[in-house]
Amino acid sequence: MGTVGLTGTAPGQFREIRQVTNKCYNIHDMNYDGSSAGHGGGDMNDNVAQVDVKARPGHSMTCKFWSAADCSGDHIEFTGSHYGNTHDIPAEWQNQISSFSC
Repeated sequence: MGTVGLTGTAPGQFREIRQVTNKCYNIHDMNYDGSSAGHGGGDMNDNVAQVDVKARPGHSMTCKFWSAADCSGDHIEFTGSHYGNTHDIPAEWQNQISSFSC
């Protein structure tokens, strides 16, 4: 388990999901604070500029960021230590990310 933070391309868009488990997270179904929510009210519209991947102490964690909402198809992946690692999303992917899994 760890924490994933998503920063959108628009000001103030930040979402942190704590204690991520090995499941698929659809970023459209969460508010900016990471709580579960319906569609709307906190939707980044796929525009993710940065991700922060932070593992639990003594571990590293790799997360895949998927173009499809159900964690399938094309993806990019990033790894973080327990100190946390922030990664810039390549421009061609900034409007493509719909979900992630770790």
